[in-house]
Amino acid sequence: MMGVVAMTCAALWLPMPQLDVRFFVLAIVTMLVSSRFAVKIPRVNTNVTISDTFIFLVLLVYGGFPGILIAAAEGLVSGWRISKKPLVVAFNASMMSCATFLTVVSVRLCFGPVEGLRFQDTSTFIAAVGMMALVQ
Repeated sequence: MMGVVAMTCAALWLPMPQLDVRFFVLAIVTMLVSSRFAVKIPRVNTNVTISDTFIFLVLLVYGGFPGILIAAAEGLVSGWRISKKPLVVAFNASMMSCATFLTVVSVRLCFGPVEGLRFQDTSTFIAAVGMMALVQ
């Protein structure tokens, strides 16, 4: 339910950018390939998938709303791969969209629009990306 709320708020609040062929290629790679590769973090019982990197890339290049869409779609695909139960798949997609929505809102409040970060100076960009990683 919260995932639907996050998607609705993002659709109403964030501007819709122009999406091109590169966006759709990046979306397909994110959903089909990147979630299969994970990096284990030493001394911590967790993995970080490469899909998080692609979601950050979409956020920085295309903005918040496309990043939230990609995160939700990737959550559906990886949830379906983990379990065939609809509740698990829905929870995974909802969790991904909520986490990405909170990331976008946090960065937007502190640094301005996410898609404009790449035009900022280096120290602002590094601080914003660090905040994205901490919130995500």
